[in-house]
Amino acid sequence: MSRSIGDSKLLEKTIPRSAKWSNVRGRVDTGASMSKHLAKVEDIQNNFRIQKGELFKRLKLSTFAALVLEVDKVNMMNESEENDDDVEDDIVERVETTPRQSKFLDVIRGTGELNMREQNKNLELPPKPKLPKEQTPYSQSPYLLVDVRDSDAYEQCHMITAESYPSTNFSRTMNPFSHQMLQFKNMEGHIIILYDTDELIATECATTMAQRGFENVFVLSGGLRVLAQKLPNGLITGSLPAEAFHSFDGKSKLKSGRVKYNPKNKIPADMNLKRFTHDHLGVLSDSLDNLLLAPSDAGSRLSKSKIDTRSRSRASMLTTTSSNSNIKPWK
Repeated sequence: MSRSIGDSKLLEKTIPRSAKWSNVRGRVDTGASMSKHLAKVEDIQNNFRIQKGELFKRLKLSTFAALVLEVDKVNMMNESEENDDDVEDDIVERVETTPRQSKFLDVIRGTGELNMREQNKNLELPPKPKLPKEQTPYSQSPYLLVDVRDSDAYEQCHMITAESYPSTNFSRTMNPFSHQMLQFKNMEGHIIILYDTDELIATECATTMAQRGFENVFVLSGGLRVLAQKLPNGLITGSLPAEAFHSFDGKSKLKSGRVKYNPKNKIPADMNLKRFTHDHLGVLSDSLDNLLLAPSDAGSRLSKSKIDTRSRSRASMLTTTSSNSNIKPWK
């Protein structure tokens, strides 16, 4: 009777895991579990410098990417309406200045009299060349993106629509903030977003701004480090720095990542690029959908259907203009 059939400690044995399939995750969302919680805690410890008692707020990279797509959509609809109004004004001006009126004015002034209006037209300076659309900033934007790294790092790589303002300026006694920051300070429906490589500098600058009365300052969680892992394409111009592919200690490389650092393929940032192009928006939209559809973030069929409907509605809104385009959805 004391004997037992088989191994009595069979249930205590752990199932061996293969390193080849260690990164594979299930497609069905089974709810909360200890493994998911530990994976989230490990991700926070590796990528974020979250501390208790922070005076500023944080903004997720996926939320900022969705905001970028929404801002570009609204500006595109407003600019299309402005172009239609300009065409109507040109038609009205052509109708008002008919050949009969010009001949009648010539008769009143007398034959051979110098037409001062034509002389003034000849003396006018030639119009300035119109800049391409990519080199003009958005007319309406609810956010101010600030790069607090040094100017050399900004010229090598930065996020599109970001303004360079090195962290050394925050320690000045007089005028520590830029004019744009003061314009966005505590403005309703507008936020200020600071970012750097690994949150080491941005958190200090955001704390300084919060202590000086800024209530709408945010820090982009993870900085360029998380961007290199989750959304490396569509948001930046230039090549990501080597620091974005290393851990906080700067010695070990990050295991997970969508792109790998290649020191031979360094491309400087385009300093004339002031807004996102159609190529950037297309790549960003696809990358954002893939990020939200990842098994670690949303593996259930219900969340996948919601994201598919959201992407289809975004595509339909980009092709059609709305009558209420003056309403800002970010408010």
